[in-house]
Amino acid sequence: MNGNIPGQDKLPYHIKRYLINRPQIPYTHFSVFNEIVLNLIAPLEDQGYQLPDSMVPDISQGRMFAGWIRREKQLEPNDFPTYIHTYPDGRRVDGVKLYPNSLLADFRKHFIEVGMREHAIGYFRDKDPKAIPYLEKIILALPEPPKELTGFNRLLKATASVPPEEKNINPEPELL
Repeated sequence: MNGNIPGQDKLPYHIKRYLINRPQIPYTHFSVFNEIVLNLIAPLEDQGYQLPDSMVPDISQGRMFAGWIRREKQLEPNDFPTYIHTYPDGRRVDGVKLYPNSLLADFRKHFIEVGMREHAIGYFRDKDPKAIPYLEKIILALPEPPKELTGFNRLLKATASVPPEEKNINPEPELL
């Protein structure tokens, strides 16, 4: 790893992994690992739990999501571009999937609804039960999806069938 990051030798292992591999992910794609860092590993660190070096929940989540893509999107993840994922100890894994950003919202929804709410407790119970109290806090704090008809969306729906000349829309919609 390079750069001028103060205390980089003290960074948690998986954060080092993230920093090593970040330049390999083009802005047109995402990696399961990057999303797992943002949505699981960093929140666990914030709660006081450090994921052991030997745990790689991104692999399990990647397999689940690839299966979902095949079933629900009729896409073959093996056709997606890949990158070489490097570990802090120098190991390199070739063929790690790069998912198109067009699937990012699907991934995030799948990760929260399936990965976190349905599988995370079981995964950690098998791998490192000490994580469970921290994980439970994160799962309980997960936001619910936004209400479909709130604020500006409600205004748009209400005026959708009104001819443009009859619309009297306040240019500054009410904030909720």
